[in-house]
Parts: sequence; structure tokens; C-alpha cells
Amino acid sequence: MSNTGSGAGVTTEELRYRAAGLDLEGTLALPAGEGPMPAVLIAHEGGGLDRYQRERAARFAEQGFVAFALDYHGPHAPFPTQDAMVERRNALLADPFAVRSLVHAGHDILRGHDRVDAGRIAAVGYCLGGAIVLEYARTGADLRGIVGLHPALTPISPADSLRIVGEVLIHVGSDDPLVTAEDRHAFEAEMSAAGVRWEMHVHGGVRHSYTNESIADRPSAALAYDERAARHTWSSVLAFLDCVLDRSASCHDDRSVD
Repeated sequence: MSNTGSGAGVTTEELRYRAAGLDLEGTLALPAGEGPMPAVLIAHEGGGLDRYQRERAARFAEQGFVAFALDYHGPHAPFPTQDAMVERRNALLADPFAVRSLVHAGHDILRGHDRVDAGRIAAVGYCLGGAIVLEYARTGADLRGIVGLHPALTPISPADSLRIVGEVLIHVGSDDPLVTAEDRHAFEAEMSAAGVRWEMHVHGGVRHSYTNESIADRPSAALAYDERAARHTWSSVLAFLDCVLDRSASCHDDRSVD
């Protein structure tokens, strides 16, 4: 375990733990102030929990959330080749038990922390991490909200969506070749059939991984950072979390009228 400082009175620490047979290391970020506080569980993009992904925990903590950036690759990452990353991705998507175990371990770290209000936790996943937190939500996990940002929307266990208890927010680019219009429509039908309260924001002309500023100088046909869409998404995510984690009284008024 190591401790470091961050902005706005935020403290971060690296936590080693074990899940699904892997040695893992996630990043816990604590805001200034006393608990209990709402918390956010973060699942990184498919490439692994690198420095940029870890810094996302501090960014949420600066907004007053205890945040834990979980690790779902462990020693598999960093990947030596793109093919190795795809192989790991496919292995995870074929193993719902492992996926659920990996996220459950991170959820337990937050629930067990003395600064966390265990009844006010949401999960945010990026790219493959979006698919992973959605799959965990299908276990009936006590998550107030589930956020997928440019997430893989192909479900691992779609029949289990009936068990999702939290609200779902999705942000995706219209030109994301990894999340097609057909994927979006199938996901919409799945959520609606399961009776989940959900919303999806589609950003016109935006590609995959558009919230990831670390790829701003190396866009490709599939991936590109989009500053405007990323700004809008961040504001939307914070507003959503404020609502589902009871940080905004006006949200209850909005949700009391169907």
C-alpha cells in the first residue's frame, strides 16, 4: 500500500487485493471531510489500469465521492500486443463468474471502508469496464446507479438484467465502430424489457474512447478524444450521481412524477 497526495485535499492510496485467482492493485481516492460519504466504483478501459485510469479516482474524489478504481486485469496488463488484449477481453466476456467476482471484490473494498455510506454506491465503467459493471449489476448488486461510458454493450448474461436494481446511464458516440447502432438498439430493448430505468446519450460524429484525453494526440479511425463530448459527459455523469446518490433534493421531486 502506498499513499500520495492529490488536489483539493484528496488523498490516494494503492491497495493490493486478490480476486478471481489474480493479484490485483487498485487506487482508492478519499476526499477531504468526514464520512460517511457516497462512493463511486470505477472500472478502467480495456487496456488496463494505467496512470491515467488511476487518476480518474482522484477526479471523482475532488467532487466529494470516495472512489475506488478497481483492477480487472492484474498481471495480464500491460499487454505486449493488441492481440493479447483482445484475447483477454474475449476471455472475460466468456466468463461471467470471473467478471462478477472481479467487480464484487472492488465493491467490497468500498462497502467496508469507514468513510463510505455503503447504501450510496454507484459504478462507472469505461469501454470494456462499462460491460463489466453492467454485468455485475445483473447480479442484483446494491448499486444505486450504473454508468457506462463508450461501453461494450453486448451483454454476457442478458436474461439477468431483470435483477438490475439501480438506474443506468449510457454515453456513446454515434461513430463508435465498437458499439454499433444495432448494439445500442438491442441494449435499449433489453433494458426496457427488464423494467430498468435507463437513459442513453448518443454524441453525433464521436468515436470510441472519446473521454480519454490521453489519446488526444494519437487518434485513429476507431478511437479519438472529443473535448466537447467529454465535457458534456462529465457534467451529465456528475448530475446523475448527485441524483441517484441523494446529493440533490430536487432529483427526488423529478423522480416522483411518472
